[in-house]
Amino acid sequence: MAIIRRLGSVLSVIEKASAGLAALIIFALMVMVVTDVTGRKFFNSPLQGTIEVASLTLPVIVFLSIAYIQSLNEHVTVDLFTAGLSDRAKLALDVFCLGLGIAIMSVIIYKLTATAWSATASREYTMGIVEVPTWPARVLVAYGSWVFGFRLVLDFVIGCLVLSGNSYTKAAQIKQ
Repeated sequence: MAIIRRLGSVLSVIEKASAGLAALIIFALMVMVVTDVTGRKFFNSPLQGTIEVASLTLPVIVFLSIAYIQSLNEHVTVDLFTAGLSDRAKLALDVFCLGLGIAIMSVIIYKLTATAWSATASREYTMGIVEVPTWPARVLVAYGSWVFGFRLVLDFVIGCLVLSGNSYTKAAQIKQ
């Protein structure tokens, strides 16, 4: 239990830092879009490369934030079918879904990491008026997917521990 608690603490710090980086990227993107719109409207001179940068940063924002959202258990859920289930049955279903999520994320992590590696090795750029490097965004998306994958594994292990007889309060303490 102590090692899981320690891993959870380390992962929590990484998730918060990743979400903070996503917030900084959102702010920078906001400044960039406002500058582009202002330049286009008042000076007939838009900021070049805004569309390219925006299209690259949106997936980065999502993938850097998704693990933090999972750690808070704040993903959108529909409890229409599970409302009548017992807490233990809901937990068992959650553990099953986490296992399924791990399987799916494993494939996604593999592909994103391979793509990031290839883009980094070739120093990939966008094609357009302004060449914007794509490899930093690809690396950050792969990084975010790894962090999310680790969060899913940790939540899966905690869920299995609770199903095996540990109390809900112990699991809540581990998750924090």
